[in-house]
Amino acid sequence: MPLSRSCIPSANDPDGPFPLNNLPYGVFSTEDGRRRCGTAIGDSILDLTTLEAAGLLAAAERPVLAGDGWNDFMALGPDAWDGYRAQLQAMLAEGAGADRLQP
Repeated sequence: MPLSRSCIPSANDPDGPFPLNNLPYGVFSTEDGRRRCGTAIGDSILDLTTLEAAGLLAAAERPVLAGDGWNDFMALGPDAWDGYRAQLQAMLAEGAGADRLQP
């Protein structure tokens, strides 16, 4: 599969582990110890909990990433997962403008 180009420069490294084609979901901790849902992109972690709270990205009509894990998101099923990933990839695509990611 060809490398999809991202507005995040480090995600365009052909040898990098987290290009736009590979956005793994996970949980990370902030400096104050709070756990958040996020995805790796290039050499960074994108805080998906914050994007959802700001209304910039949503998997459902109700918050599903407000907790400290992915259980509510996973309960939505494959159609919701696919739609969410498509939104996320569009948001991170080259030309989308990384400034949109600042809530």
